[in-house]
This record gives sequence, structure tokens and C-alpha cells, in this order.
Amino acid sequence: MDLLLLLAVILVAAGTGVVATLAVQWYVFNHYIKCLPYVGPPGAPISGHFSLPQSLVDALQSSNIPKRESCLALNLLFQFLFKELQNAEKVRRWFRHKLSLEFEELLTRTTTGKLFDCVSIRDLCLGTQFPTIKSVSVKDAVLHPQYQHIETLELCLDLEYSGGFQLSIDANMVLGKAAYLSVKVNHLSGQARLQFTRHPYTHWSFSFFGDPVLELQVESQFQGRPLPQITSIIVSQIRRSLKKKHTLPNYKLRYKPFFPKSEPGEELEEATACPPGTLQVTVIEVTRLMADLVEGDIYCSLAVDDGYTNILGNYTITHT
Repeated sequence: MDLLLLLAVILVAAGTGVVATLAVQWYVFNHYIKCLPYVGPPGAPISGHFSLPQSLVDALQSSNIPKRESCLALNLLFQFLFKELQNAEKVRRWFRHKLSLEFEELLTRTTTGKLFDCVSIRDLCLGTQFPTIKSVSVKDAVLHPQYQHIETLELCLDLEYSGGFQLSIDANMVLGKAAYLSVKVNHLSGQARLQFTRHPYTHWSFSFFGDPVLELQVESQFQGRPLPQITSIIVSQIRRSLKKKHTLPNYKLRYKPFFPKSEPGEELEEATACPPGTLQVTVIEVTRLMADLVEGDIYCSLAVDDGYTNILGNYTITHT
């Protein structure tokens, strides 16, 4: 009995000691914290202006820029990525979407398109390899006179492709006839311009300097019967389209995948519900303003809504 009483006393003493120790530590900690001056979170946002590394600025301003550079590392990287992504559903869906837009433009904006009722893609093969960049050179690089960031960058690429990209389509004509067309790119080479610029807004473009070397293999059928007579017409039409859209001075302004382009009313692909709370917004930079506006007072308006807002003059139009 005395042993049990002794154990009980020991346990009570140990528990009391632990509780007393924690209480003393908690009191000392709170007293120490309260003695410190209140600072609070920093009011200034954690951000900074972009600056180009001085080594690159010196390289652009010097006359020792290499005229042509090898792209072995990039070519190996692109070939690896192409092997892994050529059969990806998302990549093939993107190609089909872009080609469908081209066919839609053919049907609605050209005289030839009036002969067809609809054009559909039967088969699509992205080829066996990615285009090879034989060499690349900096054609032009324009820096901002004050902040020294890149305003316009033009690269000259020497490209070569022999991967065998192939597209097969079915076309239904307005007279109830059916046609089949298969086009395979056996060879494509030439010098092209890859441009990134911030004017009039951030975009990129790709276009050939001159007519590229193009070798095509075309197969055409009309009502299930071969029709080799129109092969030369189709090849010349493809060359004409390439010259009209993708040969300088003609080019298309592009955004994805480098720059976002949000259309009014466009929904986000991965929209998620935002929980209620507070939002702090800091305007870090406003660029590319008209020179006439800089002299006066400039106001920046921010709005939060479940739709997009257009501000026209003194009127604000909110779309929900």
C-alpha cells in the first residue's frame, strides 16, 4: 500500500512539474513577444523591374556578335520532345483545330471554296521528325532606350525539314460529288524570320524571307477515281498560299504558346471558384502608352466582377 501511495505521489509531482514548466515558458514567451515593438507586414510589394543582364547588353552593343550559331543542343531537345508528343491527343487536337480554321477560311473567302459544301480531315500524320535548325543568327535586337529591356528581337533561322508531314481530306462538292486529297511534305528548306516584339502589343511571328524550297507529294481522287491532272494545280495553289501568308512582307501575328490572348467573354479552361476574402492589387508597371497621354494626368482603374468590363470614354459597360 505504501508503494502504491509513493508511486501516486511521484506521478502527481511529475505532472505538476511538467505543467508548471510549460506555464512558466508560456508566460515568459508571451511577455517577451509583448515587449517587442509591433512592425506588421511590409507595406511595399515584393517586386522589381526587369533588367537585362549587363553581359547580354554588352554583347548586343559590341561588334563581335557571332554571325551564325549552331543549334545542336536545341535540335536534340526538340527532337526528343517531338518523339514524346507527336501522338499526344492534345497536340493532334490543336493541329486539327488550326487546319479546320484554314479550311473554313478556304470555304468562305475564296472562289474555289464556293465549289465545296464541306471539307473534313480524314487522316493526319505529323511526320517522323521535327524540323532541323541548321543555324541561327541575331538579325536585330532593339533595346528600350531607358530601361534597356528588349523591345524587338529578330532571329534568322536556316531550316530544313524532311519528316513527311501528311494530311488527307475528304471534300463534298455542292453538286453532290465527292473528292479525296492527300498532301505529303517530302522536303522543305529555307531561311525564315522569327520575331518577338512588344509593339503594338506583345506577339510573335514566323515567316520566310523568300520562297522556300518545297517538295510535295500529292494524290487526288474524284468520285473514287484518280485524277492526276489537277496535281500541278494543287501544288501551285499551296505554293501561292505559302507565299501569300508566310513569306515576307506577309506574316501572321501569333500569341500562343508564349503569350496569352484573352478574348472578351472567353472562359478560363481551368476555372475554379474563388473563396470569399480580401484582395490586394498593386499596379507595378504601365507601358506602351501614347506619348500625348504621358504629359497629362494618368489614371488607372481596376474593377472586380464576374464578367469582363469595357470602358469607352466616360461610360463603363459590364458584361456578366
